[in-house]
Amino acid sequence: MQSSEAFKAYINKVCQQVRWKRMHPSIAEELETHLYDQRDAFQAEGDDAQAAADKALREMGDAIIVGQRFDAAHRPKPQWAMLGAVAALLLIGLGLRLFLFPEIGLFDSLPIKLFAYGIGIAVLLAAYFADFSLLGKHPYAFANIVVFTTLCAYILFPGLMNGRRVWLTPTGGSINVLYILLPLYPLVVAVLIYANRGKNKAAILMVCTALAVFAGLVIMQAADFNMLRWQAAFRPELDPTGYGFFPLLTRELLSGAKWLGRGEIPAVYSDYIRNSAVFYNDVLLTSIAIRMGWAAVAAVLAVFAALFAMGFRLCYKQKSVLGKLVSFTILFTLAAQLLSYVVYNMGFQLFPPQSLPLVSHGNAALVVNMGLVGLMLSVFRTGSAVKDVQPVKKKKRIAA
Repeated sequence: MQSSEAFKAYINKVCQQVRWKRMHPSIAEELETHLYDQRDAFQAEGDDAQAAADKALREMGDAIIVGQRFDAAHRPKPQWAMLGAVAALLLIGLGLRLFLFPEIGLFDSLPIKLFAYGIGIAVLLAAYFADFSLLGKHPYAFANIVVFTTLCAYILFPGLMNGRRVWLTPTGGSINVLYILLPLYPLVVAVLIYANRGKNKAAILMVCTALAVFAGLVIMQAADFNMLRWQAAFRPELDPTGYGFFPLLTRELLSGAKWLGRGEIPAVYSDYIRNSAVFYNDVLLTSIAIRMGWAAVAAVLAVFAALFAMGFRLCYKQKSVLGKLVSFTILFTLAAQLLSYVVYNMGFQLFPPQSLPLVSHGNAALVVNMGLVGLMLSVFRTGSAVKDVQPVKKKKRIAA
C-alpha cells in the first residue's frame, strides 16, 4: 500500500472516533502534516519510502486510541456560566415587571411579554447552534441586508414617537425600529473589516467611516436631536419645562435614594412616577434606586459585570480572527448599551437609551439582544473549530 493511501486510511479511522464532525478537517490536516514530516525524517535517515511510512504510523500509535484522545480534547463548549448569567438577567427583568411596577398595568401585557421571551429564547437558540463562520464567508450579503432593511424602515416608518422612529402594530402597540437596526451595525463593520483585512487600508477606513456616519445620522434623527437637547443634557436647568424636565427629575429622585429600601420621593412627582411606564422603560435603574435602594442597583450591575468578565476572557482566547472580531464586537455592543443606559439614568440624557440589555422593557430590543448573545455564545462554543478564510491578494503584474 502506498504511504499516501495508508496515511489516508489511518486519518479516516482516527476521525471516526471524533464525534464533533466540524473538527474533522482540522484534525485531518494536523495528522497529515505530522505523518508526512515523520516519513520524510525517516527517509532522511536512510529508510526507503514504504519503511519510513510504516515507522511514522507505528510512532503515531493506534488509530482508535488516538481518535478517542482527540474526541476528549475537541468538544463544543456550552459555557453554562454565561448562560446562567443571561438567564439571571431575564428573570430579573421579568421579576421587576411583575413585582416592582404592579400599578402601571404591566400584568395586562404580560402575555405579550412572555410571547416575546419565547421568541427571544428561540432566536438565542437558533443563533447559538448556527454556524457563525457564515458571517465571514458572506460578509457583503449580511451588510447589504442590514443596510437595505434600514433604508426600507426609514421609507416605510417615517414617524416619530417619544423621539424614536417606530412601527405601529395592528394591536395598537409599537416596535422601535432602532432597537432592531442599530445593534447590528457594529457587527456589520466587524465582518467588513474581516473581509477586507490584508487589502487596501484606505478602502477599509472609507467603509467604516461611511457606516459610522450612517449610524450617527440614524441616531440623531431618531432621537429628535437638536441644540436644545444638547443644552439640556449639560445644563437642564436652562430648560426646566422642556428638554431639561426629565434630566432634572431624574437627578432629584436619585438625590433622595437610599442604600437600602425606598427613598424619599417628592409628593409632587409621586402620581407621575406611579402611573408612567417610562420608569420601567428608559429609567429602570433610577426606579430601582428610589424604590429598592442603591444596593439593588449594584446587584443588577454585578450580574452584568460577571457576564462581561466571562465574555472578555473567552473573547481573548479565540484563535481565529473572525471569532475574535465577532465575539468582541457583540460584547462591545452590549456593553455600550449598558453604559449609555447607566449614563441616561444618572441624569445625562443627550440621547434616548437603547435598552438595559435583557432586562428593561422593549420586546424588539429583547429579541435582538438575545440573538446577539446567542451568536456570541456560538463563537465560544465552536470557535476552536473555525479557521479563517484567507484573504485573496491580487498579484502585481510585472511589466515585460
